[in-house]
Amino acid sequence: MKRILGMMGLLLSLTAWADPECEYRLTLSNATVQVLETSQVVELTASLYRGRDTSDSSRCDNYRIFFSKGLANSYQRRAYTILGQYLNYNLHRNNNQTGILKDFGDAINVNEFLDGTSPNRNTTYTQKFYVAVPGLSSTTSKGIYVDNIQASVYAFKPNSGKYIYEDSTSFTAYFYIPSNIDVSLVDEGGTFDASATSKVIDFGNLEKDQQKGVDLRVVSNSSYKVRLSSANGSKLKGPGTSVVNYSLKVNGGSVSLPANTAVEMGSGWATTSAGDKYNLKFQIMDDTKNLQSGLYQDNITITAIAN
Repeated sequence: MKRILGMMGLLLSLTAWADPECEYRLTLSNATVQVLETSQVVELTASLYRGRDTSDSSRCDNYRIFFSKGLANSYQRRAYTILGQYLNYNLHRNNNQTGILKDFGDAINVNEFLDGTSPNRNTTYTQKFYVAVPGLSSTTSKGIYVDNIQASVYAFKPNSGKYIYEDSTSFTAYFYIPSNIDVSLVDEGGTFDASATSKVIDFGNLEKDQQKGVDLRVVSNSSYKVRLSSANGSKLKGPGTSVVNYSLKVNGGSVSLPANTAVEMGSGWATTSAGDKYNLKFQIMDDTKNLQSGLYQDNITITAIAN
């Protein structure tokens, strides 16, 4: 036991050299970023106050600021939701994203830390740095993503290369991803196509029991609902008063569409990039032999709502 106490005393004496000499105080504001569909770079500011230092003035004329790895414990930084989902981002010295800001002991070149001069006592100096976020994927889950970073400032003597630790502070980066939903109407068995948002279902010459189908693909980063509404109430209207009734099945289940009334036809949670598939199958229900010739049609509106 005596040997353990002796070692503790030795460690305390070795760390005593790190007492601040320049009275630097480092402040960083929390970052709040709403993530967009395109990549973005957001400017942040580190504020460094130099107080009445206890050493010669030239000793404190230069500083360097370093940044920890954050919750990911990696310089491929990540922000997390409370459910463990993550978003990639990083910190950079320049807005062109040259280099990644790193912690003391890991930073090797000038692009991996912030540095500057602070020639005057009782003065605040500011330093810009940047947070970069890649473009939003349509399936990156809605929510608030958070990371905590510690920044440390050291006085630096260029001639000797000597560092003296001065101060540390932490800041929190918040990334907000709003709800996002896309729909696609494709041929049966087709894949999601963001540009395919309308489709004509052509029966040709109408006959009883004819069937035609289309697939609706829904890609969402949150829970969602899909609703259908029919302008004519499940009827194809033709010349004059002529009508042809049709039925609709969604994934094999019958769905009734009253005129101009939105009906929920499906719901789900966050999807993959392939999207959730809803097969819409239309079938002609009436005998058309004695109907007036002409164009028969109905307009169906699909509304997808992300929660």
